[in-house]
Amino acid sequence: MKPYAHSPPPGSDWSSAHPLAEHLTAVADLARQAAVAFEAGDLAWLAGLWHDLGKYRPNFQQYLRGVQGLEKSHKLAGTVQALKTKSGVGEMIALAIAGHHGGLPRAIGEHPSLDTLREPGERELAEAIAAGAPAELIARPMPTPPAAWEQRLRGMDPADRMIARDLLTRFVFSALVDADYRDTAAFFDPEAERRRALTVARHLGMAGLRDLLDAHLDRFAGAAPDTPVNRQRQAVLAACRDAAAAPPGIFDLTVPTGGGKTLAAMSFALRHAARHDLRRVVVVLPFTAIIEQNARIYADILGEDQVLEHHGAYDGEAERIRAWCRASGLSLGEQGHRHKLVAENWDAPVIVTTSVQFLESLHANKPERCRKLHSLARSVVILDEAQAIPAHLLDTTLDTLRLLVQGFGVSLVCCTATQPALHRRTDAMGTVRKGLGTPTPIIADPAPLFAALDRVQVTWPTDCATPTPWKAVAEAMRLEPQILVIVHRRQDAWQLARLVGDDCLHLSALMLPD
Repeated sequence: MKPYAHSPPPGSDWSSAHPLAEHLTAVADLARQAAVAFEAGDLAWLAGLWHDLGKYRPNFQQYLRGVQGLEKSHKLAGTVQALKTKSGVGEMIALAIAGHHGGLPRAIGEHPSLDTLREPGERELAEAIAAGAPAELIARPMPTPPAAWEQRLRGMDPADRMIARDLLTRFVFSALVDADYRDTAAFFDPEAERRRALTVARHLGMAGLRDLLDAHLDRFAGAAPDTPVNRQRQAVLAACRDAAAAPPGIFDLTVPTGGGKTLAAMSFALRHAARHDLRRVVVVLPFTAIIEQNARIYADILGEDQVLEHHGAYDGEAERIRAWCRASGLSLGEQGHRHKLVAENWDAPVIVTTSVQFLESLHANKPERCRKLHSLARSVVILDEAQAIPAHLLDTTLDTLRLLVQGFGVSLVCCTATQPALHRRTDAMGTVRKGLGTPTPIIADPAPLFAALDRVQVTWPTDCATPTPWKAVAEAMRLEPQILVIVHRRQDAWQLARLVGDDCLHLSALMLPD
């Protein structure tokens, strides 16, 4: 039997099935392309070449042809083949292959782990070889660790070296998963890659987007009145533009509310990316309401087809989709397909996403979550509202971000009005927390900026230990012509609104349709 990777599309005969050798070669080439950005193309290429070795087994080929009740595992043969190397990268390739269906296993320990998969993998590999898996496919020489990575890893302490190796495994896994999904999708839907190519062809480079944003900001500044606030905003923008020439690394941008940091941070990111040949800008925000607002601003300036808004609440038929269609001349159906394609692997110049999407891509083990991870290599990541990193994930997140910068060509911008202590520090127990090291400040001295933009006077009650009854709060509210009260729970808001009476407007997320 001629070995196939996939059955023929519905309504076609076996002459239209997907040849296994073609699939392995195509996935290997796509994975290499994805991994070039983090200097591990050979590792990803070999992972792609071996990922479906087990499909040469007679059981799998009969399963494709509709024979029921057969054991159809196919990922373990390539896993074991990768483990045969002693070069130090075989385990990375093996983990990526073992995880491309179901998720990354452990290296050691209870099932599923490489330890527990080795024995069934040996049987699967032997069956594949006996069934005619090409010798030149099996006998590929194992690559040595990439020279750039050897040098990086030697310069790290043991803890960072372990994190860096784990991240490199995840990036190779991401490149393999994306390549496998793309080639399979292109086989069953030949138009998929055409649409993807059309979408990518419309993307402007970082320099083009920089010029669009610069032109917008310069027009806005020319028309804006000469006020103290506008002068401070121009100072923030100028500092961001100047700092963009600095070498890639970790930066902090501390700007109070009203200082124009949303566009100033993007100006830094696009200029920095254009200067250092980085590939995209990823804006990470904690709340969907802020994401929708910022994505709208960026899309209005840079173009609908340059900005991907990616979060769980995104409505694929929203008005911005229609606007993109009008601008690009595509139908709603094609644009819906475009959003799906670029959301799968973040193949867009500007990504605006949630902390959840970002952190899951870095730390989850499922293929669909990690698929887009390789797109972070050689990018600018703007961590907006950086103080909102969940406290229980803080050390893990900071370690990962630090190693993204050191190993994957990422520049990180921690952007907030209330900069948390993310730098290297010693805690109360005397433990050294590496954090983000020593970030480069974009605003050298933000204190004058805060003083110039100060618009709120905070007055604390004389007795902070005794709770104020809701009735007293309601009476104080009635004395003001206009007042905003923020409380902790929905029940508190409802109770306070009842006490104030008809002059009170009570807003709740429960009143919204979604």
